[in-house]
Order: sequence, then structure tokens, then C-alpha cells
Amino acid sequence: MENDDSRADIELDLKRAFKDESEAREKLVRRINIAEKAHEAGEPVDYVSLAQDYFTLALEAQEEDDYVTAGKWLEKAIKLLESVPFPTDDMVLILAQAHLSYGVVLNDQGIWSDALAEYGAAESLLGKLSEIGNLDARLDLAGIRLNIATIRFEQGDYPDAIAAFEQVKSEFASLFGTSKEDEAYYYLAKTYMQEASIYREMGEDEKSIQRLEEVIALYRKMIERGDAEQSVDLAEALAVYAQTLECSGQRSAEEILPYIEESVIRLREGVGAGRADVCPELLNASVMQGRLLNYMDRWSEAEESLTETAEIFDAIRETDDPEALLSLITLYDERGKSRYAQGKYDEALADFDMASETAARLPADFYDAHDENHDHEHHDECDCGCGHLHVLRAEGLLKLFSVCVNRSKTLNILGRVEEAKKECSEAGAILPQVKEYLEDDYQGYRDIYEALVKSLGPEPGRDR
Repeated sequence: MENDDSRADIELDLKRAFKDESEAREKLVRRINIAEKAHEAGEPVDYVSLAQDYFTLALEAQEEDDYVTAGKWLEKAIKLLESVPFPTDDMVLILAQAHLSYGVVLNDQGIWSDALAEYGAAESLLGKLSEIGNLDARLDLAGIRLNIATIRFEQGDYPDAIAAFEQVKSEFASLFGTSKEDEAYYYLAKTYMQEASIYREMGEDEKSIQRLEEVIALYRKMIERGDAEQSVDLAEALAVYAQTLECSGQRSAEEILPYIEESVIRLREGVGAGRADVCPELLNASVMQGRLLNYMDRWSEAEESLTETAEIFDAIRETDDPEALLSLITLYDERGKSRYAQGKYDEALADFDMASETAARLPADFYDAHDENHDHEHHDECDCGCGHLHVLRAEGLLKLFSVCVNRSKTLNILGRVEEAKKECSEAGAILPQVKEYLEDDYQGYRDIYEALVKSLGPEPGRDR
């Protein structure tokens, strides 16, 4: 475990990373303003540099899921480059990449028909460049086909998506031995990651695990070749690998733990190097590490690990982001479990209280139907993203169920029986809301509730 000094260093790195990003953005905006004024005045402008600056702001907005702003910057890039009477090959390439990026923005919103139209515009421009041997064009063409395969995946057309991913892998592999080899390795890893996702969706865990092992091997190879920036991508792949191994039940906690530990180390290094964008992944991986330690009955190590994580991320406790709040709920719940197991009941109750308070800070409508007229029976077929919200809602309820159960057990052992019974009732009220989501796993949760009811004596009330 890290000492107080190293933990303080990580907290300082987080603050510095956010400050550096803010200063870089201010400088970029000033540069754009100067170039735009010069362009309006009819003065010479470096079109390529200005378009690339637009790209940077579009990417920043996209990472924050601000699709309207991302689209605005990409439209500026497209309009700028289409206004050039005799564009150079570099300008044509950037114009194609703007269409490609706009397609990605639309893709991320589930607006697939418009995304495909943008991909088509980019493909037309890139095809001409590819014919004259432009390697950037070949790389981007393969990237477009990767994105189209991903749309097929999102639409549930798994057989076609798998066939398309296989073809895309060949296109990226054809760039080995060229100046685009490093990029080809990177996107080949992304393709394997998508394949892992599709096999996981199909319930073929072994194939998903195999693809993730390919991803990890590719990232390790890129790092060995001197591309240190891939350490964060490797960390994210390791975390997904650990989660997939756990969900599949094919590995023990002892076998999984080293992968998540390496992920945490690499993510912390990434934050220290200014990658503030990976903070959510670091939080999730750190919480998983503590949870696995709990599962292995390494209670004191779990408590220490989770306390470090709580201190590092203390600054985001007031966040209103649902996914971050769900991670914090698990953090406090797991630390409470580790303290309960060590007989630290008052401290455990304080953690369960903190988890409950964090859950109360989720948006008011988080557990409500998204729209009374919405067809939630077929949320997986929607383009609106409600499927993701449905999963978040269900996972949030399951986390709240765990907190209620653990809080009830702790209150009971502290002699506060009536409060324990009330908390038990709240746990029971959650079960009907997640029955359909849990499917075959529902009985296991029901058994936990029944055991809690029995331990409290006269029934505090049951769910209907």
C-alpha cells in the first residue's frame, strides 16, 4: 500500500492534470479566435492548422458527451475546408477525417443512418487518396469499416458484425511493415476489443476472454516497441478482462486480482502524467480491487485499499454524475463490509450511512420510468440510450439493496433492532423492481433477504 506522501502526490497530480487541461484549452481558443478574425479579414490562414484546432475542441466535447458542441466544431472544419478552391491532398484528407469524426459523433448518439451518410462522404474522399498510395487514407478507410461493423453490432446484427470485424482485422494487418504500423496495431487492438464485446453479449465468454487476451498482448507489444502512451489503454483492457473473468466464473478471485492491481497502477500513472480523463476508470478499478480483497477475506487490506481510494477521490464526492455516484456507493459499501468483518461496527455503520447518503444524491428521477409513454419492454431496440439507463437503474437498485442489507445487519448487531427492521423492509421493497432484470439470479438475492428477515426475529414486512 502507498504511504501518505505518495497518496498526496496522486491527489496533487489530479489537481495539476485538471489545471493543465484548462490552460491548454484557453490557449487553443485564443489561437482559433485570432485565425478566424484573420480569415474574415481576407488575410492568409493556415487552413490545416485551424481545422485541426477545430478537431481538438470537437474531440474534447465528444469526450464529455456534448454532441451538439462536437458537431458544431466539426461543421466548422468541414465548411472551412470545402471553401478552399484547390485543396491539397492534406486538406482533402482532413476533410475526409472531419466527415469520419462527424459520423462517430452521430454514431455515439445512435443516429446510425446519418452516421453512415458521413462515413460514405469520407469513404468517397479517401478512396481517391488510397488509389494513389496514401497510407493515411488506407488507415482511415479501415477505420470507417470498423465503425460500420460496430453499427451492425449495435443494431444486433451479430453474424454480419463478426464477419465485418474479421475483414477489418485483415485490412489493419495489411499495414504492418509500413509507416502506419503503429496505428494499425492500435486499431487492431480496438477491433479485438469490439469482438470481445460482441461475444460477451452473445454469452460466449470463452471467445470474449480469448479476444481480450489478444488485446492485452497487442498493447504490451506496442509498449515494448516504445509506445508508452498505450499503458492507459492496456490498463483499461486489463480492467475489462478482470471484469469478464469474474462474470464468467472461470477464474478465482486470487487469479483475477493481479490483473486489476496492474490496471490500478497503470491508471494512477496515467493520472500522474496528466490523463485526467481516466479518473472514472481509476475509481472503478480501485473499487473492484477492494471488492476482490473483501471476497478473499483479506479485510484489512481491503479497508486500507478502499480508504486510499476514498481519500484520492474525496474531491468528487459532490459530483452529480450517476455513474460516479454508483461507484462511490460501492466504495463505501465495500469498505463497510471490510470493517464489519473486523468487528469495527461503528465505523462500518458510518460507511453504510455514507453509501446511503450518496445513493440519495442520485437524480430525483433516476429510479423512475424515463417516460410514461416509453416502451420499456423493448428498450434494447431503442436508439435513445434508454437501454444503458435501464442497466444503470437496475445496478443502482442492486447497490442500494446491498447497502440496506448491510446497514440492517450492522444496526442489529449494535442493538438498534427497530431501525434494523426498517432497513430490512426497504431492502425487501427493492426486490420486485429488479426481479425481471436479475432473471435466474433473483432467487439468490431473495435468499439473502429471507436470511436477514429470519435473523431479525418477527418479520419487519415483506415485499409483495
